[in-house]
Amino acid sequence: MVLLKLDERLLAAHLHDSIEYFREGTSLVLTLSEGENVQHTLDKNHIILSQPVIAIINEQTADFTQILEDGDRVRLLPQIAGGSTQTWKQ
Repeated sequence: MVLLKLDERLLAAHLHDSIEYFREGTSLVLTLSEGENVQHTLDKNHIILSQPVIAIINEQTADFTQILEDGDRVRLLPQIAGGSTQTWKQ
């Protein structure tokens, strides 16, 4: 099982009713399938982000194309300043 933690303030629109998630404060937590990557999961679930973000997988900065494995913990955080937005796709 892979968990994706996403601050709901990063969403450009509400999540579709068919997406299963639970709330943890202001965050939404989704269960992802092993073997997918972050970008595929966002695309598949029609999740549109409202601003550039960076992916953190197991407490390390990662690319959105990194394949997820069982036990991974993924967080999407807003990009505060500097750096590249190559990993963000609208």
